[in-house]
Amino acid sequence: MFDSYKHRIICYLLSHTNALSCEEVQNTLLKSTATIMNKAKVQILLPTLRVIAEKASSAAPENIFSFTSEDLTTRLLSCFDSAAAPYLNDTPAAWAIFLQTTRTYCRPGSLSSFEVVSDI
Repeated sequence: MFDSYKHRIICYLLSHTNALSCEEVQNTLLKSTATIMNKAKVQILLPTLRVIAEKASSAAPENIFSFTSEDLTTRLLSCFDSAAAPYLNDTPAAWAIFLQTTRTYCRPGSLSSFEVVSDI
């Protein structure tokens, strides 16, 4: 019973993330679900992920965060976790969005703080 209640709360919060246009509120809602691993995250956020990937892919690599902040983008992309893997494998549209975000945000010149810095 608690799991279904928790699931409904996650769905409620994430649906508001999709509906809102204020990045500060979207970030706050995403922070509140950051430690929860649930395939519902990617299922619900898929429309928003599609929009950010489409906007970012049309931008020059150095302007990849001109439409959506790096903070919000990072929080949205974090829903592609191990809990999302079965859904991605079973849903071609979700897999296509995952590939588009990976190709967009990992293309040369597009990364800023995403870059791995080595002390070696």
